[in-house]
Amino acid sequence: IGEHREDLAVVSKALVALRRLLSRSAGQHATVLRQIACAGSSTGNRGIYLLVEAMQAHIYDETATRETALLLSSLSSIPANVPILMQAALQPCTKALEVHQNDYSVADALAGLLASLPIEEDDTWAQDMTASTLDKSDLLSGIGEAKTKVMGRASGATGGKRLGSSSISTPLAY
Repeated sequence: IGEHREDLAVVSKALVALRRLLSRSAGQHATVLRQIACAGSSTGNRGIYLLVEAMQAHIYDETATRETALLLSSLSSIPANVPILMQAALQPCTKALEVHQNDYSVADALAGLLASLPIEEDDTWAQDMTASTLDKSDLLSGIGEAKTKVMGRASGATGGKRLGSSSISTPLAY
């Protein structure tokens, strides 16, 4: 996956193969998960980062995103992987969920992964959510009205004279 990250066909086949390997490793499930997380080495988390990078490279592909989300969900069952998943996968997965919100199987896999992570305990995530709710547009902060400032042209038909400005209030249609 690392060497051929840009090749969608190779990445998709590798992700599907990893999931099949994982599903058929009934007695050695934890060992296979460790091998995937470590990318075949004895320690580290290179595999998690490779999976997230592959998903980011092919975020618009349904198969690559779904298979990555399902693999990352399986990896979240190991408590040592959760902090790495929170750091590396949380933002890309929320972006992928926005992209695939109308594709049920992908959205379900991503939602399952995000539900398995302790997002509410992450201070950074809570601060980002608080900041985003405070930064609402004028449309959302008014009581059913959007206020738009209309400015005239600085030149052209007026011969370089600036037209006056006005404030227009438009009711929102729901």
